[in-house]
Amino acid sequence: MMQFSLHFFKKETRHVEYNLLRAFFEARDDFEVRIHDDRSAEFIYTHPRLLHQAVFYQTKSSQVPNIYRIDAAFLDVNIHVEIPILSPDYFTKEVLLIAEQLANKFDFYIYYEIFEDPIEVDIDFIMTIYENLKKAYIDRHPQVYDDYHILPKGKAGAIFRYIDELPQLQNYYRDLDVFVPKYHILTIDNNRLALAMEWRESTATVFPPFIDYIFYRSQAEVKVLESEVVFKEISDYLEPVPGFIKETRVISKANIKRAAKAMKKIRFPKRQYSFSKESLMSVLD
Repeated sequence: MMQFSLHFFKKETRHVEYNLLRAFFEARDDFEVRIHDDRSAEFIYTHPRLLHQAVFYQTKSSQVPNIYRIDAAFLDVNIHVEIPILSPDYFTKEVLLIAEQLANKFDFYIYYEIFEDPIEVDIDFIMTIYENLKKAYIDRHPQVYDDYHILPKGKAGAIFRYIDELPQLQNYYRDLDVFVPKYHILTIDNNRLALAMEWRESTATVFPPFIDYIFYRSQAEVKVLESEVVFKEISDYLEPVPGFIKETRVISKANIKRAAKAMKKIRFPKRQYSFSKESLMSVLD
């Protein structure tokens, strides 16, 4: 798979305290550090919830293409990061935030092969380049649509953010006795992606963004409902989650009895749904 490679430079010096650079990565739980020798190493970043990976490299020699074109005032320090081109934008931005921290700590500039010269890290600018390259790659390789579920950027970004910030949401609502569910990533009907959640009867609950199905647990029975059917009945009792994704809503304890009463109006379908589990790694924007 194509990699989006960004290279680090310094201006008018190559001096880097590599022991401190390695310590930067070793201090983070989301990195695996592989030291090969005093001049080469790999720093493998795994997002703790999305599970996508990117790798920062220290190499013995320059990996920069056409380095002779760059202003001689900028000197390659033989450090670069590779991000798979088929990564979610949300993940790529997280990697760029780490790259920005690294650049700020060691006075690095960053370079991509179409730049005239290295620049200070500009995340929005680099993200625009990355998104355009990813789109061009997918256009050239339409078979990607066979392997991935490609969602609109706004929808995908909301889903990934919810997954990433789920632990914080759970902590926030723990004292309020509100259940914060995870997504069930599924497929249905000719491999169509479906996002589902569980809602237990008479339980105050957060509803993640862009849910397609709700597994409504009533006593010992689980009923499968399309989310639009549920939301039509309980919309008056849904509130926005403060300071969070606008499509994320919650039924508080104050409204749960009224919502439970509204749910009794629903005629539960007899249709038998056939779901299959799907990997989050197959979801892309």
